[in-house]
Amino acid sequence: MFWHKPETFQDPDFGEFKYRSKPQSRWVSAGIPAAEGSILIDLPGDSDAPSSTALSIAKQTLSQIAPLLKAAIFHVQQHAEAQEFIKGQGDLILDGFSFTEDLGTFNVALSLSDWPDAMISVVFKDGSPCNVLLAD
Repeated sequence: MFWHKPETFQDPDFGEFKYRSKPQSRWVSAGIPAAEGSILIDLPGDSDAPSSTALSIAKQTLSQIAPLLKAAIFHVQQHAEAQEFIKGQGDLILDGFSFTEDLGTFNVALSLSDWPDAMISVVFKDGSPCNVLLAD
């Protein structure tokens, strides 16, 4: 009989995560209620569970969502290529966060109200926004 690895992980604060092995090993949450709306988070980990370090960092970081969102949106507004990308496509909406095991290093995922397939990721290093990644 083969040992079956869990495909879900239950966290008392964030709820259920599901394991995704492709394109890279990540644990993705179900929608987490926040003042800004339902958000998703994803964490690195192996097939057994999310990284405990990344989970701890996520909990610490997400205690301050509002200022992070404000910083992410301001950074997008200062980025010329991002401004061209989002022009006329509605409002920026917080989708969620993607974490690493490094404190202060994460991405804030944004979408657009009139272009749901648009993906805007604001990269944070040392707790400050430093880059914008755009995709559709």
